Amino acid sequence: MCSSYTAEAFAVMVALRLLLCQIEKRAKDMVILSDCKSVLMSIRSNILDVYRNQYIIEARRILFELCYKHERRVVLVWIPSHKGILGNELADALAKEASTEEADPTIVVPLSDMMSSIIRKDTWETTQSSIMAEAAYKGAFYFSNFYERRATKPWFSKLDKERYFITWINRVRANHFNLGSSLKRKGYVDSERCDCGHEREDLNHVILQCRHYDELRIKMDRDLRAIGFLEEIDIIKLIKRKNWKVLNIIFQFIKSTKRII
Repeated sequence: MCSSYTAEAFAVMVALRLLLCQIEKRAKDMVILSDCKSVLMSIRSNILDVYRNQYIIEARRILFELCYKHERRVVLVWIPSHKGILGNELADALAKEASTEEADPTIVVPLSDMMSSIIRKDTWETTQSSIMAEAAYKGAFYFSNFYERRATKPWFSKLDKERYFITWINRVRANHFNLGSSLKRKGYVDSERCDCGHEREDLNHVILQCRHYDELRIKMDRDLRAIGFLEEIDIIKLIKRKNWKVLNIIFQFIKSTKRII
């Protein structure tokens, strides 16, 4: 139930407490490194109120004692996370390992953390229930194919792709794109016929059939074969499988058509 902010504040507080306990063995100048800038800024801030995290207050008290009672100089330094800094990477690994262990009942979790966790959970469940109620009459294609109730982050959160790729996949997932079949369904055009004469312009037609893009399709087919993909193209299945390598090749084909789909 503890927030990451409280965990980081607790870690800095414990480090300061350790310095205080070992004061006779410690040098006059001491440095504490942390990758949580917000905690370091809070410790340095002189603004105090009833909402202040108790571990920030305790860290400030110990810091004051070290500096003025024991005449030590303690420097708090922010370091960036996930940048290959050996000590920080080791600390992260140990923290992840410790998170799987049984919680220490003697460590107090601030009430604000408990309330925030409860409120977030309640808000999440209420939102999901509302979304599912709307699914009966809105976005049926998306909900039947892609909706994941347990997902707490966007599907592209860890995907390093250009913005148009993300946009294009989102349009496919929503079944709303700039082609005749979708535009006709929304009432933006009178006919879903393709310029090539085919009766229906949808995504499969553009990717697999439209004669306007025959030469471009040859290159796409060659690129797909180069990575060993010999299946029939099914965009929906590819997205469900998160086969980004194949989808990227198809996306490059879409871009080469010079059409915003």
